[in-house]
Amino acid sequence: MTLTAPDPNTTSTFLNIRVADIQEIYDDWSAKGAQFLTPPVDHGVELRCYLHDPDGHLIEVGQANRDFLKERGLLE
Repeated sequence: MTLTAPDPNTTSTFLNIRVADIQEIYDDWSAKGAQFLTPPVDHGVELRCYLHDPDGHLIEVGQANRDFLKERGLLE
């Protein structure tokens, strides 16, 4: 088996982390040196931001948009 470094222009897999407060995570990790590719962005059903780990793997950080879900009767 041969492993190669990830191609930064191609995504085949990524780690997805769900959090309760994406802005808090974004601020905390940024203060600790994380370099996000995007700030938290509202995508309707959830808020998301992205960064790479030190090996170049893509990480998605997401938070359910509770207001969006409540408005549509999908959450009490």
